[in-house]
Amino acid sequence: MFTTFMRYFPALAQEYASASINVDFTSHHFRHTLNTLLDEGGLSDLLQTEWFGRTSPQDTKAYQHTSREKRALMLREDIKKGLLGGQLAEQIKFVPIEIQDAILKARVQAVHDVGTGICVHNFSQTPCERHLQCSADCKDYVWAKDDKGRLDEQKRQLALTALARETAEAQNKTQKPKKSADWLAHNDKKLTTLSKQLQDNGVQHFNPKEYLREVEHG
Repeated sequence: MFTTFMRYFPALAQEYASASINVDFTSHHFRHTLNTLLDEGGLSDLLQTEWFGRTSPQDTKAYQHTSREKRALMLREDIKKGLLGGQLAEQIKFVPIEIQDAILKARVQAVHDVGTGICVHNFSQTPCERHLQCSADCKDYVWAKDDKGRLDEQKRQLALTALARETAEAQNKTQKPKKSADWLAHNDKKLTTLSKQLQDNGVQHFNPKEYLREVEHG
């Protein structure tokens, strides 16, 4: 479709564009524009990467030009619409409608992609209190309820967390438990959040051990 568009573009420009307009761009500029539109439309970085045939989501980031302010505005609107999960998304449901905008504007000033979801922490004010352990019941962590592009990473993180919890549980039963009880509590928080994310993403039953076996064998 893109190749066909470019073939007819000179004729379309000659017919409809003003002769006084002097533009200078290549077909490569359309990739930047299209990536930005997809980003603003809510398509995940993983799906954008796959769609453009790239190998890394970081390469896709270079083609996105949505401003920080617009990203924050879009996220606030999605929270009000009930499209996101997380502590902030749940709390805003009980806030009077007339002050929701003010609260969300104060809370959501930055948007960071953290793989399994989105972080709204403003790092210019304070450092991350969770050390990027976002799913460990962080108040600044939210996620799209239906985001299939993040599903694989959510499953992977839950499976690895379940494995880490088993290790901590075994250590806690020894004569030298050290701080394994704290590690158990930490992993329980992550498992609760990641399980909720999978449910919001349409996965009602997930077996971490079975998932790891499937990954191991292929």
